Amino acid sequence: CPSCHTDLNLKRHEFQRHQVLCRKYQLHIDKLDNGKFECQDCRREFQSMKSIFAHLSKAHYSEWNQNPQKVKREK
Repeated sequence: CPSCHTDLNLKRHEFQRHQVLCRKYQLHIDKLDNGKFECQDCRREFQSMKSIFAHLSKAHYSEWNQNPQKVKREK
């Protein structure tokens, strides 16, 4: 993936979906040395990109809509 620099073995439609979500959430995710993914907003760790995407959309997306400044993060 050009956004997260992760080598993914996904079908074309799955990869396209990943790219959309990755671009949307990449500033809110850190990839840890242990292979897990960490949410920058609440510091929870996740085993997969799919699980952190679900977390971000459920736990933080409405919060960002109410406070757009939180969306603009710098790495």
